[in-house]
Amino acid sequence: MAAGIDPRGFRRTLSRFATEVTVITTVYGEIVHGMTASAFMSVSPDPPLVAVAVDHRARMHRLLQESGRYGVSILAEDQELLARHFSGRPQVNMEIRFERLEVQP
Repeated sequence: MAAGIDPRGFRRTLSRFATEVTVITTVYGEIVHGMTASAFMSVSPDPPLVAVAVDHRARMHRLLQESGRYGVSILAEDQELLARHFSGRPQVNMEIRFERLEVQP
């Protein structure tokens, strides 16, 4: 099991994931890029693996390959504006803030 990830908690969390709407983010250069993805699924609890499908023609596909890292944010029902924002329909007057987290290899 990957360091710091409880297999039962991982399985329990993903079993509650019903909306299938996520925002996938990556950092390229100093800029955070994001996209809404509905093709997201659990692959394995041990090791904890997830899969996300990104069209090879999408700009995010290239950015993910170049950065080599990504983050997944599972959206709640009341976060439809975020889903729309990252699907290419930016919302007027919507400020998006990203917090930098330390990433362990």
